[in-house]
Amino acid sequence: MHRVVPELIVENYQAGCYQGEFPSIGMFLDLSGFSTITDVLMQHGQHGAEVLAGLMHSVFDPLVESVFDYRGKIVGFAGDGVMALYPIESDARLTALHALTSAYVIQKRLEENPTRQTIYGKFPISARIGLACGSVSWGILSSNAGDQATYYFRGSAVDGSAEAEHHARAGDILLTEDMRKLLQGDIETVPCEPFQRFSGFRTKLALPAKIMFPPVDLEVSRLFMPAEVIAYGVRGEFRQVVNLFMRFPDLSEPQLHALMSRVFELRNKYGGLLNRLDFGDKGCNLLMLWGAPVAYENDIPRALNFLLDLKSQFEFPITAGVTYY
Repeated sequence: MHRVVPELIVENYQAGCYQGEFPSIGMFLDLSGFSTITDVLMQHGQHGAEVLAGLMHSVFDPLVESVFDYRGKIVGFAGDGVMALYPIESDARLTALHALTSAYVIQKRLEENPTRQTIYGKFPISARIGLACGSVSWGILSSNAGDQATYYFRGSAVDGSAEAEHHARAGDILLTEDMRKLLQGDIETVPCEPFQRFSGFRTKLALPAKIMFPPVDLEVSRLFMPAEVIAYGVRGEFRQVVNLFMRFPDLSEPQLHALMSRVFELRNKYGGLLNRLDFGDKGCNLLMLWGAPVAYENDIPRALNFLLDLKSQFEFPITAGVTYY
């Protein structure tokens, strides 16, 4: 079983709670190097795909562990990007210190192992990280029939951390000014207007705390992701897939419900794998693909007709890009 839905979403769905808000530290991390690695390994067919899968595990597993060790929650993967939240329950300063320590550990591990050796060559990998404090609102959006669902996280902690990451260089940890003020006296920073570049701690590092997760709830998780993705074994494979990326304006809650209700209806007609409704470094957006885990000969027409039908239903602009790769 693969844990592909955040535990916060699963637990609240089980409890019948479908939206909420909480103060949090947000961390947005972007890895550099995987596009080049994929292009090279794709030349080597099935074995190249298996090498890529192993390489990704060697990078992402310690990264994910570093987030969980410091009480963080990973709420989404977007390509090479990772969005993590550290909910503030009582002590905002301590939570911020946990989040920053998590980011520091990630960068130290990458610094100690900056290149990955494979049978097909060496590949450099680096990360840029942004941290921000603020509020986070979340929601679960279900189909009318209750057989499909997605979720989202948005708010100042999400937007601020994504914006900070945009201004970071490889190896950087950039903080918003609010984060710097929260940790004033505990850290050293260098101005990087309008952000602050973290340069060191003046206090002891926060200690990691191993988190125990309950077993994956397949019945709930399969509402958000196909059972094939959750329950099947991992293996490397290159496929021809149609990617449909859609960007929307800042939508109200009723508009989000109307949008996703229509998306679920069109999925029943045209298929497509939906990850989640995403907010962050690319605004409000949705990524769907055709060709995995199930492929059809007419995946390109399916994706294009899905998009045309969706655009015809709403007056607000939908910016879209389609690739077949």
